Amino acid sequence: MSVTNSNVIIWSFLLALSDFPNSLTAEEQNAFKEVGKQFKTTPKAWEKHIQPKLLKTIANNPQLNKSYQFYKKQLATKNIPKDLLPTLLLNHQEISELIPDTSNLQARGPGFEDNTPVTDFQQQLNNVVIVVCESNKSEEVAKKISSLDKLKQFLGIS
Repeated sequence: MSVTNSNVIIWSFLLALSDFPNSLTAEEQNAFKEVGKQFKTTPKAWEKHIQPKLLKTIANNPQLNKSYQFYKKQLATKNIPKDLLPTLLLNHQEISELIPDTSNLQARGPGFEDNTPVTDFQQQLNNVVIVVCESNKSEEVAKKISSLDKLKQFLGIS
C-alpha cells in the first residue's frame, strides 16, 4: 500500500470538503456529481478527464481551493505510516451509512500512475469519493467521514 499522487489529491479534496463551512453552489455540486459518475463508470479516465475536472471545480472556489492546497501540501510533506492507511478507509457498511443507496457500488480503481492491479485499499478510497461526489450535499457527506479526523490528527490538525 502506498500513497500515490492520486491518493493525495483525493484525500486533500475530502479533507478540504469536510472543512468547508458553506454549502456548495448548484453548479459546483453538479460538477462533483459528474466527477463521481465518470469515476464510477470509467475509472481509468481519472488522469486524463476526471482529475482535471475535479481540480478545476476546486480551483474555481477560492475558499475550497485554499483548504485543498493546504492539505495537499501537508500530505505531500508527511509520510503516512503503512499501518495508519487501512484505518483511514471506510468499509462497505460505513460507506452505506453515508448514503443509504450504495447498493450499486462496485470495486473501482485503476492502478492510477503505474497500472498496478487494483487493491482493496484503492477500491475503498475510490468508492468513498464516488459516494461523496454523487451525493446531493457533498460537503455534508464529507463531514460524516470520521476517518478524516484520524488523518487530521496525524497531520497535527484538529
